Amino acid sequence: MSRLAKKIPAQKTATYRSYVKWLTTGSWERREGPFRAYLMHPALGHCVNSINQILRNEGTIPLRVREIVILTNSIHWQTPFEWFAHEKMALDAGLDPKALARLCAGKPPRFKKADENATYEVCREFLETRFVRAATFERARKLIGDKGLLEVITTLGFYTTLSFIINGYEIAMPKGAKTPIKLRAKRTR
Repeated sequence: MSRLAKKIPAQKTATYRSYVKWLTTGSWERREGPFRAYLMHPALGHCVNSINQILRNEGTIPLRVREIVILTNSIHWQTPFEWFAHEKMALDAGLDPKALARLCAGKPPRFKKADENATYEVCREFLETRFVRAATFERARKLIGDKGLLEVITTLGFYTTLSFIINGYEIAMPKGAKTPIKLRAKRTR
């Protein structure tokens, strides 16, 4: 059960109306996912969305690399909603289904391309240790460039924020949705 109210009280501001317009004219993930929480603070919602739009529309990393970041984050923070929203995009972007299955099972994924594996290692090290070893950083830098590596790190931070919203507000999966993620930690009430 979501901790987010089914109906969030409307605000009488232009910022609120603008955010509602963005929220309701997009994909189902906007309406049912973590972005809905920002109805409580639409100015913050616009800021969060701005980062998302820059990463999506002005980013230099390939979609398959971006999806590795998102799905690695999803497994770490145990956010089935994120996995459900991005697994198809990852497959459509050309990621190996066997590698994704291994990732989902908590095993090293063994992606087919060097930049994919380097991206995974950067994310894994950040999420597990809060740091990235110099060798891992340099390998990723050589494969995806300085700007690409900055986008990987920013995307990881962005989706960590969304994971906190998903887990903090216990945002549920859409009705009938299924995901292979098995929650390893018990949620506390």
